[in-house]
Amino acid sequence: MASQSKVMIGWRAVTIVRVMGPLLMILAFVGMFSGLILTTGQELLFKSPALFILVPAVVGLGGNLGAIIGSRVSTALHLGIIEPSLSNIALRNNIISSLIAGGVMFIILGIVAGVLASFLSLKGPSMIEIFLISTISGVFLVLFVVIISVAAAFFSYRRGLDPDDVVIPVVTSFSDLAGIAFLMGIVVLILG
Repeated sequence: MASQSKVMIGWRAVTIVRVMGPLLMILAFVGMFSGLILTTGQELLFKSPALFILVPAVVGLGGNLGAIIGSRVSTALHLGIIEPSLSNIALRNNIISSLIAGGVMFIILGIVAGVLASFLSLKGPSMIEIFLISTISGVFLVLFVVIISVAAAFFSYRRGLDPDDVVIPVVTSFSDLAGIAFLMGIVVLILG
């Protein structure tokens, strides 16, 4: 009964707003940096319209992957399946499967984006360059998203916050920022 009353306190509107309000404001500023990075790279994107295919796909895929692993880790913490430690085999299996799934998805994304850009005769990088941009930026993003997901879940859990309230907003905001940064960085490295 005592744990049920503790859960119910965490579900009160005042408690949720008190915890989420400052977090959401901080994450709004993180989102602005994503826009700033995209704005600074807009000239390059307008020169190569084929790259526009990758922007929402990379950002969306990174956020979705982070939300999945973040939710899985949060649920496992709540159920007592894992402790906030990297030594747990269930956690390691989730991390490994997320890395593999993410890598495969970004490879497929690169192939599809390259074929689509070619089919639509969009000006920009070759199919191979689009594939490389998607795959390399995706690998970096997957690694980042897995790390931030697990770290956010462990941090919030250890601080007595509900990881379900913290992980998804943190992961999606930071994966947007990292996705745009990695994508634009790899575009500059490959295309000059």
